[in-house]
Amino acid sequence: MSNFWKYTFLFLCCHACAPQTEEGGEQAAPTNPNNFKSELVLSEVSLEPVVESIHLMGSVQTHPDKVWEYVSLVKGVVTEVHFSLGDAVQKGQVLAEVKSVELSHLQSQLETIEASIRAAKRNLEAVMSMHGDKLASDKDLAEAQSSLAAFTAEKHRIEKDLSMYGAHVGKGVFQIKSPATGIITSKSINAGMQLSDESGVLFTVANLDKLWVMANVYASNIPSIREGMKVAITTLSYPGEVFYGAITAIAPVMDEYEKVLKARIELDNINHKLKPGMVVDVNAFKDYNDTLATIPVRSIIFSDHKNYVLVSKGQDIELRKVVIAAQNDSNCYIAQGVSPGEKVIIKNQLLIFEQLKNHEN
Repeated sequence: MSNFWKYTFLFLCCHACAPQTEEGGEQAAPTNPNNFKSELVLSEVSLEPVVESIHLMGSVQTHPDKVWEYVSLVKGVVTEVHFSLGDAVQKGQVLAEVKSVELSHLQSQLETIEASIRAAKRNLEAVMSMHGDKLASDKDLAEAQSSLAAFTAEKHRIEKDLSMYGAHVGKGVFQIKSPATGIITSKSINAGMQLSDESGVLFTVANLDKLWVMANVYASNIPSIREGMKVAITTLSYPGEVFYGAITAIAPVMDEYEKVLKARIELDNINHKLKPGMVVDVNAFKDYNDTLATIPVRSIIFSDHKNYVLVSKGQDIELRKVVIAAQNDSNCYIAQGVSPGEKVIIKNQLLIFEQLKNHEN
């Protein structure tokens, strides 16, 4: 094979280096086979732990335990709105104000009950005085105490309602406050809007510090995907940046519409780079607890349902059939065909391979 490769190198070098005529033909030019050989790029076979990745597609979703939807508890008219879609808000921050007859009704109830409490206190004081002079029975005293307690309990109930609704008595409005710290991810409330029982969700606050990625596991990958697998996530929005996580749960049934299993991945969303709705690539890593000869994926030549590599042996190059035990996006792990320390060609190997096939034919 040594003589063959001398001719092959000469052919390749002539093909690559020959100057072109205006008509596109080649002109004869002196060449040196070593020029081509010096351009070959080699990679040394190494012994590395086997890390195979399984590629899945997924989408970013909000963490359901970190999402709060606000539905109005009162009827009325929205007078002011202090936020927009996408705004960052703090828990307790006033987001909108509502004028409502319910506020007037609750305030009236509160005033009435406070008057009743004042009267019940005066009555209790009188009964206690009479009881001390033996002019009122124990029953009369108990009834006076019970009446005051009932009025006081009713006042506390009304005050809780006012607090729950966010009543601002001075301004005469109900204030809608943010239920949590986060980002406004949906909004359907505007100034002048009439609130009713059918108004539905007025806005949604989501904390994006933690997110879920729901990965699609197709039928062919089901045997290989399991809980606890580490994953690397990439997206077109951030080329070259990788987000790491792990599969925390796998749905027990296929999705009715997509016909896939959903694998859940929980992520810390540092700097809020990932956005709900993003489509992402997910590489799930299988751990073999083994080491094998490792070569770059780009060194593999696939032909006639077999895998080959070109091994540089000094002045010669050998064509080797290899058996791939596992692979990921960058590496192939070889069970048979090459040994650690050998060097494989990772550039122009397809061109050399074709010349070898033509020579053999």
